[in-house]
Amino acid sequence: MELLCFLGIAAAVFINGFTDAPNAMATAVCTRALRPVTAAALGGVCNFLGVLVMYRLNSSVADTISSLVRIPAGAGQAVVLAALLTIALWGFFGWTLGVPTSESHGLIAGLTGGALAVNWSLQSVDLAQWAKVLKGFVISVAFGFIAGYLVAAILALLADGRGRFRTERAIDRGQVAFLCCTAFLHGAQDGLKFLGAYRYAVGEIGALALVTVSAVMTVGTLMGGFKIIKKVGMDMVRMEKYQGLASDVASSVGLLTASLTGVPVSTSHIKTTAIVGACARQSVKKVNVSVVMDIFKGWLYTFPVCGVLGFFLTKFLIRL
Repeated sequence: MELLCFLGIAAAVFINGFTDAPNAMATAVCTRALRPVTAAALGGVCNFLGVLVMYRLNSSVADTISSLVRIPAGAGQAVVLAALLTIALWGFFGWTLGVPTSESHGLIAGLTGGALAVNWSLQSVDLAQWAKVLKGFVISVAFGFIAGYLVAAILALLADGRGRFRTERAIDRGQVAFLCCTAFLHGAQDGLKFLGAYRYAVGEIGALALVTVSAVMTVGTLMGGFKIIKKVGMDMVRMEKYQGLASDVASSVGLLTASLTGVPVSTSHIKTTAIVGACARQSVKKVNVSVVMDIFKGWLYTFPVCGVLGFFLTKFLIRL
């Protein structure tokens, strides 16, 4: 079962790499600051570094995940494997629709459903940690929109009357720099969540697990996730270069704050709302509300769907 958990971590991280990580690259690609392949390669390297560096500097996100639920001895591996299968299925489903999903919240819901499958009691769940997750969801969505709006307003002051910039090249360079920041922090957030879950199964995170999570997330990111990029950066909004930079700055600040305080948040949540806020500042007409609502519904469905899947998959696995 331990080997299956290890393989499950690898599969889940791979899917996360090409369904969630593309959010970090969406703005630079859609504003043509970078070519898609270049952005994917750069994002992959930064994701790799984010997992390795943040785990050594501040592993509080992993600590939050590993204390989220209380699993009886002997059932931890089944619960973790069920949660990993859950987010793999949910992430692949979202990718087929081109909708960005939150594997981190899928993981949290899957672990919770699995813990309740083993012991149907609130004692199986650390409500304080769950409250931290829910607060992180609400705050990250609100922060992303507001910060994206405000940073776009500040950058717009540098433009001429027609919204043009004398420093277009500087805007491009800024987008490249903050693509690296966002991808690094995606690795710091999501990589540590998976490592926190793996801790349930094996009790200790060794060098092999750390390098595997980092490397597989990089490979997943290199796959591009271009359906997600198109949905977020083209179908959802009509975005100018400075708006892309504004959303990159806003999401990077939010992800860094959450990582340092141990709050698990989703890159897709904060980056998507930052893009919407940055574009809505100029005109609401730049935002396709129907696409935004489709994405938001997917976020809300994540908790109940993954919770139920985690519950029944755990019931199945503990009988094997």
